[in-house]
Amino acid sequence: MPTNYSSQTLDHLGLVAGIYDELCLGETIDRIIPQDMSMRKVSIGQAVKAMVINGLGFANQRPEPPWREGDGAI
Repeated sequence: MPTNYSSQTLDHLGLVAGIYDELCLGETIDRIIPQDMSMRKVSIGQAVKAMVINGLGFANQRPEPPWREGDGAI
């Protein structure tokens, strides 16, 4: 009986998120920085994780310059 295999591409973001959780970085941040959870939807540790992942996701993209080529601005 033939075995069917499938593969999926895992980007680096999943690895970073996994290591972030494994090292308990979010919990450490939440423990060190005082915060009122009744005033928040997410903890500071969760927000930092989101910023790290978001920053890595866009790190390899080239930003569009704020000017258009040929307009003489530089």
